[in-house]
Amino acid sequence: MFGVSVLKPRLDVGASDICCPVRGCGYRVPLQPALFRTTAEYRCPLHRIYVAAGTFAYEREADNLLWTGEDDLVLLNGVRRHGRDLGLARENSERAVTWNVFRWLEVSGALPGLLEHVLGRGVATTHVIYWGYSPEREGIYLPLVRARNAFEEEDAGATEPAVLIDTDDTLVLVEPQTGLATETSQTPVGWERYERGGKGWSAGVFAGSIRDAAGAKGPFELLKLWLLGSYMAELAGKDFALLHVSPAWSGAPLLARLQPQFVCDPARRVRSLTWEDMYEHLAAERPGARDIQAMLTYFREKSAGYGADGRLRRAFAVPDHV
Repeated sequence: MFGVSVLKPRLDVGASDICCPVRGCGYRVPLQPALFRTTAEYRCPLHRIYVAAGTFAYEREADNLLWTGEDDLVLLNGVRRHGRDLGLARENSERAVTWNVFRWLEVSGALPGLLEHVLGRGVATTHVIYWGYSPEREGIYLPLVRARNAFEEEDAGATEPAVLIDTDDTLVLVEPQTGLATETSQTPVGWERYERGGKGWSAGVFAGSIRDAAGAKGPFELLKLWLLGSYMAELAGKDFALLHVSPAWSGAPLLARLQPQFVCDPARRVRSLTWEDMYEHLAAERPGARDIQAMLTYFREKSAGYGADGRLRRAFAVPDHV
């Protein structure tokens, strides 16, 4: 994995070609068209990456992942078998960051402490579901299937929480955003099913109509997570929390701006957390955790590609050292 200490501080872009972004490498490839391609003419053979203006992709997905043990790969392959192309090889992959951070939180045992920090109450056990896939079922997590059916979702546009955490008394849906890649979210065709689904569930969890909330604030994906997540929690007899994770430089947390659209109470809450706050919490509270140094180094080294000015950007505003 190539971090900020290994990448060139400024990208060398010519009129028709571009240089490999790894320090000390002079290999040049043609400039890519608008659609990113992973073909031989754009590959640096020494560093095994496909180069484009502003970003790159690894030839081997594993080079962009911290956790690739047998159990990890079984889980990721299970997600893929159910129709999800994760795109984990891209340097600006939001899903790769999600996997690298939350898989460590789960396996290291640090997740309950972080949830206690965010939710303000103790968490005993956690069961983590990535991108809706349940390894126990070898299929989509059953409560999510039921919620999708209740709101008449079709497979192509079905709601898919990046991380779903089922605890003893609370269901937590996590929407991690990094700002590394541009993503759009529009109100889908057939939005009416979200208003009538679940026997009109949306009327009790939105201050107005879900369509008005989407038109005024967006993006629709977060609104769907609030709707289906609260519905799943109700069916399970649990509290519900929607957690939005974003970088500090992104400004006011999106979820905080959306909060007036949600009907919240002590059993149904929204929470925002920055990646930088997460880093500080882990550095202070988990100094002896398994692989903690690898995790903190990842936060410090993660790049956010090159800006329009050709300068390398850091993904997270964290100290250079602990």
